[in-house]
Amino acid sequence: MNATVDVARANARRHARASFGVELEDLADSRLPDLQWYDVVAAKHVDAVSARGIRMLELPADYPRIPHAPCRQIAERAYAQNEHGIAALSAERATDEELVVFDRDVLVLTAKRERDPFAKWF
Repeated sequence: MNATVDVARANARRHARASFGVELEDLADSRLPDLQWYDVVAAKHVDAVSARGIRMLELPADYPRIPHAPCRQIAERAYAQNEHGIAALSAERATDEELVVFDRDVLVLTAKRERDPFAKWF
């Protein structure tokens, strides 16, 4: 989940490049992403946002722009320890945040509110 629409835009651009090898503007209208809005219940998540949390997780100095492997390892440990998810800095916009809510908690901690078509949110 993206903390801001700007993060959602940056991630949509990255996904288009990584998944399709194109810019968003090159995709057919039917392939353009909608933005889904959610309410999220306040819950404790693994902290990969604060300086203290980043140190405790032993993330490298170039975090959040790091390979996925170390992040996956942190997520696997957190999941095994029954955490709800991870609050992390966005690799696309390092000053903004993203929230990972683990699958076992998503129905309890989130509720979809609305869906905006690409033309409305982008």
